[in-house]
Amino acid sequence: MSFYHLAVFFFMSALATYPTIVGRRDNAAGLLERILPAQGVLGLVGMLWGLAVGYLFLASSYQLGAISTMAIGVEIVLGTILSYKFIMKYFLKEESAYGRLEALSVVESPLGIVGMVLAALYLMDKI
Repeated sequence: MSFYHLAVFFFMSALATYPTIVGRRDNAAGLLERILPAQGVLGLVGMLWGLAVGYLFLASSYQLGAISTMAIGVEIVLGTILSYKFIMKYFLKEESAYGRLEALSVVESPLGIVGMVLAALYLMDKI
């Protein structure tokens, strides 16, 4: 995992915890609407980058450590959740998509916290 990959993963994890932190404010809906495009784009980039790195390591004989493996898994799932919210808002207009979003939103903040911890652990491991 390169430094740029780690930075994308950390910011993606921080953006995943943003709705929980801001959700307690009065103007939370407006703040979340402004951050949604950044969440979606960063989620899509993170998901694709995690899939590419995971595929490259699976295709090669290089062994990943436990922190890297968990970080890539969390990155793929978190990127899927963040990009799904973006795709649902701008491209899907189905009512059934909102039920799936509610189910995914429950896991978003805990995964964001786990992602930030994994990014910090990975950085401490490499220093």
